[in-house]
Amino acid sequence: MPLYSFQFYRFSYDLGKGPARIISDLQVEMNQWNQLQVYREDINGYLVLNGRRVTGNSAPGASQLNLDTDMYLGGGVQGVSGK
Repeated sequence: MPLYSFQFYRFSYDLGKGPARIISDLQVEMNQWNQLQVYREDINGYLVLNGRRVTGNSAPGASQLNLDTDMYLGGGVQGVSGK
């Protein structure tokens, strides 16, 4: 049994007032091509998986992303514990 079972995509960001966590409502189709788009406008975030869009937002009060620290863009790999 793999350590991780990735079935959904998650898009998260924090503009300084609290994180937004947007999770796809469609499962990832394994062994098939999937189309993923993520974008943000002000506090609103959008995740589109295979044409199906899910929206969310971060807490009001800030609308710009500050990248004074490292940015992580990526995902996990089955069987990798991350330690």
